[in-house]
Amino acid sequence: MAVASISIPGSTPGHKLGFDDYSLYNNLSDDELILLAIERSLSDAHNATSPSEASNTPTALGRRTVQYRSNPSPTRPNPPRQEPRHRPPTANPTDAEQDTIVQAVLNGDVTMVQAMAKNNANNILWPDKYGWIPLHEAAYYGQDQCVRVLLGAQPSMINKCDLKGQTALILAVYREKVACVEMLLEKGADPDLANKDRETPLYKACEGGNAEIVVMLLNHGAVVNKHCIQGCTALQEAVSRNNVEICEILVQAGAKLSPTNMYGIAPLFTAAQSGHEETL
Repeated sequence: MAVASISIPGSTPGHKLGFDDYSLYNNLSDDELILLAIERSLSDAHNATSPSEASNTPTALGRRTVQYRSNPSPTRPNPPRQEPRHRPPTANPTDAEQDTIVQAVLNGDVTMVQAMAKNNANNILWPDKYGWIPLHEAAYYGQDQCVRVLLGAQPSMINKCDLKGQTALILAVYREKVACVEMLLEKGADPDLANKDRETPLYKACEGGNAEIVVMLLNHGAVVNKHCIQGCTALQEAVSRNNVEICEILVQAGAKLSPTNMYGIAPLFTAAQSGHEETL
């Protein structure tokens, strides 16, 4: 019977190692074997380069030195505040002023926010490089009293969007900040203003599974059958998450059962496919 053999990267072309040859590697650990394979693969690539390139390659004890770069840390959902902003040197607020009011919002310092909004209303309208204004910060972090003060100073900014098309209401709904959602709706926030993915506040409430916010939005006139960019309605989202309570609320509010998304899938199919018996 023929002896089985295998090719090793970096070995002489045409050379096959039989089982007897493996005695050379018996004393090596798995890690050392992996390192050896890597080194030989790198050696193949190295041999394909010019002599001048090879001479500049660092080595250590005959082995190629490999340097690894760590992956950058993931981006926070909220823009980091230590990054510099670039504004024209006109009557716009300075970085220090903007950072001060943002920090006051994050701390829930209503008195400071009120004083700054009164003395210079422009500093609560100027967006950062992500399109966030202090109202977005207040809604995202659930500072409902800061929301009240900011809207008292500049009511017209209530539906202002960031660069992703997100209003303060969408951010508050996404973060399930009920008091902020209520405050924004009472002050006139548009319950149907969608982001760039055409996701409405109602859709985001169904995504988060918060029935209280769903009811609140519907009571303020949210349209129940709007589609997101993928053709899904709020009901489709609630069905996919097997949230029977929200499904019942939406159906009572007039949600249609038959609309399909961009893939031709209806809520009924989603429930059946997912095995969501109660929802089905």
